[in-house]
Amino acid sequence: MKLTLIFLALTTASNAQLPNLSDFFLQLPVGKGTKMDTIKSDLSLYQSEFFTQKDNAYVFHTPVKPPNAAHSPGTKTVRTELREVQTWQCNSGDHSLKFTAKITSVSPNKQSVIIAQIHDGHVPNLFIRYEQGTLNAFVNRKRHELAPMSLNEVFSMEILSKDAFATVFLNGKQVLQPIQLDTKGAEVYFKAGSYQQATTEDDSADSVAEVYFYDIHIDHENNQSGGAYNYQGSTDTTPTEFSPPPPGDSDEKSDEESEKSDEDSVEPTQNDDSSENTKPVYTNNSAASKESESRSKLKSEKKKNRESKRKQKKLRKQNKQKKNDEKSEDSQAEKKEKISEPTETTTVENFQAGTYNTEAANKSDCKQNIN
Repeated sequence: MKLTLIFLALTTASNAQLPNLSDFFLQLPVGKGTKMDTIKSDLSLYQSEFFTQKDNAYVFHTPVKPPNAAHSPGTKTVRTELREVQTWQCNSGDHSLKFTAKITSVSPNKQSVIIAQIHDGHVPNLFIRYEQGTLNAFVNRKRHELAPMSLNEVFSMEILSKDAFATVFLNGKQVLQPIQLDTKGAEVYFKAGSYQQATTEDDSADSVAEVYFYDIHIDHENNQSGGAYNYQGSTDTTPTEFSPPPPGDSDEKSDEESEKSDEDSVEPTQNDDSSENTKPVYTNNSAASKESESRSKLKSEKKKNRESKRKQKKLRKQNKQKKNDEKSEDSQAEKKEKISEPTETTTVENFQAGTYNTEAANKSDCKQNIN
């Protein structure tokens, strides 16, 4: 009994120095198919081969392909990653993820791991990726180099979203100028951990991406909490497939493509970690309301323009068809008139001379003319 109390006391003392993870739940690289195991209970009391406590830090340990590996649909890579329980509106207010960490291991060939994200349930709007000795930020699919980084080097980082503009600070220095986030949904959330970027095509199954987090916490303006979250399974798209579009590429679509896209598009109910029970935050904010109204107005104008173009196209098609019909009628009339015209004059002289076309003539008339 005495030994048990001593062990509990030591565990409590050790955990007291660890960061508070009550704002998160944990996604593991194992499970079944595309449904990853998740831990929603007190993470300070949970440990496994993928998530441990060491040197006053939480250690995120992610092999390339562990037994019973599970990953989200659309990606081949696995993760040991924290996901913020609440969601928040990125269109307004200040929201930050601050942490102190070090990357201790990556797979020998790929040498890449994602350590933090802002996600809107469809795609990561911003993510921080270590790549072969460099920390990079990817914002709206575009890569921005932040700074060189060595393995086992301890660093502090802050990811700040202010009125939908994101920036990054590294060791107190701003390393990314504000960039507006291109979100498909207003509700977003933070993620952090060890998101392995290698597959067995790159490295062996037991190659590991490992990250230590000594401190991690989230701040939202006015300490307002986000919407409730009910985990239904993850379907986020892997950031590894993202790359900046080639120069000269255009996002513009033809009228028909835009129209078809609008008709076929359906808002997914469960993308990445989102849920139909997710509640919005800061919905009374006037700026968010105005932006929503502006987007609705713009969408309405685009729809009117497409309808107008569609009508014009239909009218042009009708006019073209009408001209073709008129041309066809004229051609038929001309042909009919040509057929009805006599090719030769029936006379006694040319009949007697043998120049008369007997197949086209009426024989009785010919006899009458001869007599």
